[in-house]
Amino acid sequence: MHTARSVFWTVAFVTLVAITGCEKPKRYTPVHLVPVRGKVFTDGNPAAGATVRFHPRNATPGALTPVAKTGPDGSFELTTYENQDGAPPGEYDVTLRLDEPTGRDAEMVDRFRGRFADPKKPAWQVRIEDRSTELDPFIAK
Repeated sequence: MHTARSVFWTVAFVTLVAITGCEKPKRYTPVHLVPVRGKVFTDGNPAAGATVRFHPRNATPGALTPVAKTGPDGSFELTTYENQDGAPPGEYDVTLRLDEPTGRDAEMVDRFRGRFADPKKPAWQVRIEDRSTELDPFIAK
């Protein structure tokens, strides 16, 4: 009788693990995205390697925050879930950081000293329509 009970619980446990282990976990609920491209300049030159982040206006906690890293020509394409997949349509406050090495180990410092990094005091505000969007250049002075 003790063996039958052990077999029952073993089979029940293995079945439970098999059922829950086979289901692919959802990481997110996808939302509609549109391609968004732009450029960043500073001192009249492309701002290569800058991080551009789009903070949804009036967002709830956990809201999606599309982001991009600028290329050598200062251009970027926003990413929300996967590389350069775009951003949800809506209104955004835009922040910018351009990290540069300090010369001490791997320490980095924002070239703009945080002037453009605070989403509560954005230097730029944009509206992304429900279509592919090419933004006006961001000029960081």
